[in-house]
Amino acid sequence: MTIYAEATDGRSWLDERSPSPDRDSLDLHQAYLALGDPAECPISLKIGRQEMNYGDQRFIGVSDWGNIRRAFDAAKVRYEKESFWVDAFVGRVVIPHDEHFNVANDYDWFSGIYFLSRRLVPKQETEIYFLARNVGAGSPNAIAPGLGGPGPRDIYTPGLRVRYTPGKFGGWDHGAEVAGQFGNISGDGERIEHVALAAAALAGYTWTNAFGSPRVGVEYTYASGDSDPADDRHETFELLPGTNHRFYGAMDLFGLRNIHNPSITFSMKPAKSLSLRLDGLAFWVADGHDFLYPESGSARSGNGYGINPQFDPYVGSELDILVDYQPRPWVELRLGYGHFFVGDYIKQSVGSVAANNGAVDGDWFYAQMRFNF
Repeated sequence: MTIYAEATDGRSWLDERSPSPDRDSLDLHQAYLALGDPAECPISLKIGRQEMNYGDQRFIGVSDWGNIRRAFDAAKVRYEKESFWVDAFVGRVVIPHDEHFNVANDYDWFSGIYFLSRRLVPKQETEIYFLARNVGAGSPNAIAPGLGGPGPRDIYTPGLRVRYTPGKFGGWDHGAEVAGQFGNISGDGERIEHVALAAAALAGYTWTNAFGSPRVGVEYTYASGDSDPADDRHETFELLPGTNHRFYGAMDLFGLRNIHNPSITFSMKPAKSLSLRLDGLAFWVADGHDFLYPESGSARSGNGYGINPQFDPYVGSELDILVDYQPRPWVELRLGYGHFFVGDYIKQSVGSVAANNGAVDGDWFYAQMRFNF
């Protein structure tokens, strides 16, 4: 039996948003009871406020780039043997609310079954899952006026993820994930059918005997958009409670909705305490009859953005540089720089508003220090 509790204190200064999603003074982050020992019995239970991470966190994760990590009020049962495990869980996402005790959205339920095996296919991890998100009408204002979750929907997501076993293919690594969606979503006061698809694939090679063990990798990500917003079918991929930041560019301009996103990456470790990474990403809207979407939240619908199928689908490209340095085991330093090159879709969207005087590239620089104790 394990009893665990953890507090969180997230603060931000010069932040005029109210409420701010990055501000939550001293609150309860985790508090759970865990029962079981896989060495003695294959069944274990974990119940209470807890973090949940599955796969590479594309669909289920803590969203740790934000100032407030995600937690769930959930119950999870695991059946685990030497060659596989399977989880069944049900819960609700906890909503940060500064100066109030954080509670979950009672109208937004997230549940699923998740299976992982390292022997189903030789030399790879195989993950199969079925996820459900069921949201009631009271969700948008569940915590306070305007503070809650999305509108009513019942979305079901079956998926498959495969990932190589390290060292089994020499310097090569590879992986892929595909997830479909079906169900219904509230639109214009009534429920309409929801059908969507997302997929990702990656491959890379590491020169383990070369200086710095350099790696070059390529990746492609796709998420469907709505081909006809006037019909009775919704086809924009539904965001799930994952960790979006690590996949679609460090500047967090776009997410897994209505997007084509190929990328290339180069990384190396010239010293034990120093690592370097360079990422190049490009973005196209998957369907011009749908909106351009940010990392999370509502579609871009102002300042010239909207449904513009006549525009060029090329949104732009991003270059990211990351430098990580760990001078001592208890401190980590990171410097990051991102530059976004605007594409024709943005130029045409923003340029359609005369007062904008055109579109320009964007730059972003950040420094981060982390202490471990």
